[in-house]
Amino acid sequence: SLSTGDFTLEFWVYFNSVSADSGFVGCTGIGGYDFLWRTSTGLNIGRVNTAFDNTFAWSPTVGKWYHVAYCRSGTSLRAFIDGTQIGTTATNSTAYNSATTVVIGGSSTSDRLLNGYISNLRMLKGTASYTANFTPPIAALTAISNTSLLTCQSNRFIDNSSNNFSITRNGDTSIQPFSPFAPTDAYSTANVGGSV
Repeated sequence: SLSTGDFTLEFWVYFNSVSADSGFVGCTGIGGYDFLWRTSTGLNIGRVNTAFDNTFAWSPTVGKWYHVAYCRSGTSLRAFIDGTQIGTTATNSTAYNSATTVVIGGSSTSDRLLNGYISNLRMLKGTASYTANFTPPIAALTAISNTSLLTCQSNRFIDNSSNNFSITRNGDTSIQPFSPFAPTDAYSTANVGGSV
């Protein structure tokens, strides 16, 4: 789960299609939440079976990597695309504390599945990394202080945070040697990583 306080959820996403709602991270059950992109409204964050808490207008295109970050500092929630805040700062103090399984690439294992790739997904619990415009990272993310989950960056399904959570593949999900980092040298797993 994330928290009742500050948090950061960041990742790179690449859409193969933008014709349907696409979940980035979802967690069902009591306290469940969704971080997703909706065709009608843009970036959203909300609770399962409840109205969306916050919406940020955004229209992505197919075939391009985007760095996406949701950050809450106090009750101020911001969303950033490629380091630029989109929309206005929203007020959000919702507790996102579901104890159920976190799903990456969908709102659940069968709902709002992303047709594309997610790379270098990092959840920070207790830290809002970005509160103003920034330059997105140009290399694979690392497990900094308060990292709760760090995945979608290796040649296997693993959590590179100190939690070492078990990750289970669903359906035809696969690892690809494709990432948002354009290497200038020979391929290096440490610098380039991968995506799921």
